[in-house]
Amino acid sequence: MAIDIILPKRIINRIMGKRKYISILLILLILLLCTKQLVLPNPSPLNSSTKTGAQIHDFNIDSFSSLAIKKALDRPRMFINNTIIPTLIHQTWRAESITQLHPDLTKYVETFQDKNPYYTYVYWNDDDIDEFIQRFFPTSYQQFKTIPVAVIKADLFRYMVVYIFGGIYADIDCICLKPADTWVEGYEGHEIQELIGVEFYVNDGGVQFLQWAFASAPNTIFLKLVIDGIWARLDSLHETPIEFWNKEVVAISGPVIWSQQFLFYLGTKGIYWDVQAFNGFQVPKLFTNKTMVLPVTSFAAGRDHNGYEILEEELQYSFIQHRFLGSWKGD
Repeated sequence: MAIDIILPKRIINRIMGKRKYISILLILLILLLCTKQLVLPNPSPLNSSTKTGAQIHDFNIDSFSSLAIKKALDRPRMFINNTIIPTLIHQTWRAESITQLHPDLTKYVETFQDKNPYYTYVYWNDDDIDEFIQRFFPTSYQQFKTIPVAVIKADLFRYMVVYIFGGIYADIDCICLKPADTWVEGYEGHEIQELIGVEFYVNDGGVQFLQWAFASAPNTIFLKLVIDGIWARLDSLHETPIEFWNKEVVAISGPVIWSQQFLFYLGTKGIYWDVQAFNGFQVPKLFTNKTMVLPVTSFAAGRDHNGYEILEEELQYSFIQHRFLGSWKGD
């Protein structure tokens, strides 16, 4: 758009004087500021990239055939109370749709839908996952398709889909015990970006975090660390016998690498897991202003605490129960 600028006579005279060169530069700067178009970054979380090959930018929803992707892209812009985590629930299984699930699994799914009626529930089948990887991680698509163990694909997908869209991920054999809006009570004014649950404490004083259920904002550093870490391990195993892949699933893509990367992530924030201070804790703990770690009871309700006493007040933090169908074993 052309802009007409009328300069006062005194400015013209000044230009013609001894300071004309400085004045000309000043006028050119004014013209540049008046005519320059400022391009602001898209406030959507889908505006960055990861070295795993994600192409994260605005998409035309109609360009997708996957109903799951369309639902995730078109969700209302709402967040879990006291967080910046979208009100999205992701689950996946081999059945083409939730109407084809085993009746027990259908009951589990309904607990998430019934307790979170205003959330967007997204069920991902194999075709949805294929299109998702192809469109959002095109440079990794061929390598993803050649991964020989189904559970590694399932693990990698859960991290990728929450990295792109944010929300809650839960295995299909999980039961939602309490509405997600009650998971972060008492933290008004906070903008928590991830909820990570403890699975168990190991004998040497270490800790393992679970990944059958977690919640996160999109585009977080932690999820990027997990995704990149898995790709690095897969690159190192390309000539390894399939028997090793099956045996080491938990280390390649499961709770072992999840826990290692989470502890590494905390370390980058100057936070180190203090066994005496943290092991056996009964209430959620906020690390920095963004990361909340939940006790064993939260996402592993009813799970043994490795000898730690389960207190009555701890039960109020029981959010998800995992039924441990174990169907991935032997895939």
